[in-house]
Amino acid sequence: MRVIRIFLSSPGDCQGERAATHAVAARLNADPLLNSFATLKVVAWDWATGVPLDALASPQVSVNRRLAPPEQCNVVVGIFRCRFGTPMPTSEFRRDDGSAFKSGSEYEFDRAWRARRGGAAAPEILMYRLDSHGTQSCQADAQVDLLNAFFDRPPFKAGDQWTGSISGFSDTADFERQLDGHL
Repeated sequence: MRVIRIFLSSPGDCQGERAATHAVAARLNADPLLNSFATLKVVAWDWATGVPLDALASPQVSVNRRLAPPEQCNVVVGIFRCRFGTPMPTSEFRRDDGSAFKSGSEYEFDRAWRARRGGAAAPEILMYRLDSHGTQSCQADAQVDLLNAFFDRPPFKAGDQWTGSISGFSDTADFERQLDGHL
């Protein structure tokens, strides 16, 4: 039986969507038709007992030691609401050009995107962002600015032209419905 690994990446304000991802995978795994040829496995640092966090290492180092990386999974699901996330330690994580990653989610996305840019067929990268109806509850701050800047550059945009795709969702139930259909 084929195992389809789904890497789950999001900042801390997406707990409902993270739980919904696990619920979708469980529901699809219970489907006898799907279960006859594949099993979905969500790769997530915070599920069940979670990844043990080494007291002498950054959280991302602990995650990297214990989970399959994004580029080794079949699908990467990136989810964003109002936050972009926590900056990565620059002593351990830098882009190829030496600049810092502004969040763990950006770092994980970059790993998957580099694999695809390098010619790999996987992972499929599915990006979800709370749409304008839902973002009315977001407070304008540095996190929202970082999130907007992330989606306003390649691979999502080049100038004012969309070059990539993002699925908007209005709430957790809408996200769950969409992800169920997409998977």
